[in-house]
Amino acid sequence: MLQIIIEPNEKYTLGEMGQMAVEGGAAWIILRCNGMSDNQIKEETSDLISLCRESGTILTIENHYKLAESLGIHGVFATDKTLQAQFLRNTMGPEAMIGMLVSTATQAYHLESADIDYAAVDNRETGLDILSDLRGKSNMYPIVLCGDFGIEDLPAIVADGFSGICTGKTAFESKDPAEYISNMLSTLSKQ
Repeated sequence: MLQIIIEPNEKYTLGEMGQMAVEGGAAWIILRCNGMSDNQIKEETSDLISLCRESGTILTIENHYKLAESLGIHGVFATDKTLQAQFLRNTMGPEAMIGMLVSTATQAYHLESADIDYAAVDNRETGLDILSDLRGKSNMYPIVLCGDFGIEDLPAIVADGFSGICTGKTAFESKDPAEYISNMLSTLSKQ
């Protein structure tokens, strides 16, 4: 699984980044809109939402669970520690895709009872500890490693046992983001 994070930057619009991600073969985009108002997000994502619907690309948004519902996108990636897993599932319903950033195996373990779709970690060592602790304790559900990874990092991440990678900045800093994302997917498919 490869999740591509797109967030406002000075080089590309959200729509342009979404287009490049889709052209590169990304099947999942996460919108990060820190510092933007709900109205700004609505205005700046209408083309992106249409693109994702037309291409069948999953689109989730970081933390803005109410906005996810009003925009009709797939779900939310909760990095805000005040958002509770069971609350999100109850509020968004059974069809919403929900990921939660965790920092301990105990947090990850409790996500299962809330029917959360995946846990994410933003530290490789922490993630390895969580993977180790969860083995044999529950049905393993996807653990995604988040960060600014290059193509050369992917084989080791997969070998570590992570179910997926959540990244974006490195791709959009490359010369050709669509090609870079395509190469990431190609590398992952060989693992």
